[in-house]
Amino acid sequence: MKLSNLALLNITVFLKSQSYLLPVILLFYIQNGLDAADFFFFQGIVSFTELILGLPGGYLSDYFSKKTILIFSYFMLFMRYALWLCFGGYWIILSGEICYAIYKSLFQSAAEGYIYQYLSDNEKTAKNLKKFGKFNAAASLGSAFSSLFGTYIFKHTGFVVVLSVQLCIISLGIFLLICIKPVNKAKYEKQRAYHTFKDFISLGKTFYNSKLKFYILTSGIFIAVTSLFVNTFQPLMKFGNVPLMFFGYVYFFNHITRFISSLYTDKIIKICNLKMLGYVCFILCLISFVLMFYIIKYDLFFMVVPLLLFACIGVALVLCLNIGVVSFLQEHSVLENRSMMASLNNTFMRFSSSLILFINTFILEHIGFQYEPVLGIVCLVAAFCMITKLNFTKAN
Repeated sequence: MKLSNLALLNITVFLKSQSYLLPVILLFYIQNGLDAADFFFFQGIVSFTELILGLPGGYLSDYFSKKTILIFSYFMLFMRYALWLCFGGYWIILSGEICYAIYKSLFQSAAEGYIYQYLSDNEKTAKNLKKFGKFNAAASLGSAFSSLFGTYIFKHTGFVVVLSVQLCIISLGIFLLICIKPVNKAKYEKQRAYHTFKDFISLGKTFYNSKLKFYILTSGIFIAVTSLFVNTFQPLMKFGNVPLMFFGYVYFFNHITRFISSLYTDKIIKICNLKMLGYVCFILCLISFVLMFYIIKYDLFFMVVPLLLFACIGVALVLCLNIGVVSFLQEHSVLENRSMMASLNNTFMRFSSSLILFINTFILEHIGFQYEPVLGIVCLVAAFCMITKLNFTKAN
């Protein structure tokens, strides 16, 4: 049976999301002489690098073949694990994370643009929300699968085998990307290279004057909050002396809930509008951070795993909210700025994520781990203010 282009793309997303190192990446950092503060600092650098490359990445996706950008981004992911397999140390880990940042900044905007253009070429844009949901579901399923087995592989074989498995999977993904067909390009795109700066200025004005900015700001702040919480999973479990195998179980639950919310995003959005979903995300995330504060303050170690499982539900719904925002932006952006508007959305998410992770690094080093939830609560207040500004009622 011949697979469609979108089916092949979803398979490559499933493959690239199989990060067997993810459940134990903090232990990998420690093995290379780094600590939890370095981990948060590097994740902040990743988000900041994505921020710098975000808008140019969207422009490249509009100007060049989206297929070419997808393949190149996958190659950068390959380089990340190749560096870590062959070398070690502070600067090698940082170099690998920068390669990862390049991959993330290019792949996401190119993939989102590819999906919508493919549907547009086949006159099926009404299915864009469902297709975006399946795209993110494939990513979450891949992460869930690897989270379940990553800890087991590491425990019995070590990091060398884990990294080798990653390289084999990514190589298969590159081959599949080569097999997909490129989507059509608008004829005028090749003439836009002379107007790049004007495009960015025009896009900035459009963002400032548009009601869409509140959707971008809401989604970006929530993604930053969940980034803070997800990156806290391993330090919190290490703080609570949680057994190693539970690292994998927590990450599995995190990604399987993301898979379910992504798969049924179109149905969730039909039941409630984006504004209502934003309020639900706010309540769940607020409860998670308040519980986290009391667990750390009073050493309630037995509540660490239940807290993280509860927080995973909020993280999954934030992903659903983000998918709805991406679909909304794709539908309400003009053709020549579609990928750039998606990159603007991704860029703000990266900016807010890098900022919150850098601030958290300072908190860990100079104030204390127990005050990390306070940072999350402050950000949630900002998110609540943005939710109240949402005027459109439906994502479609």
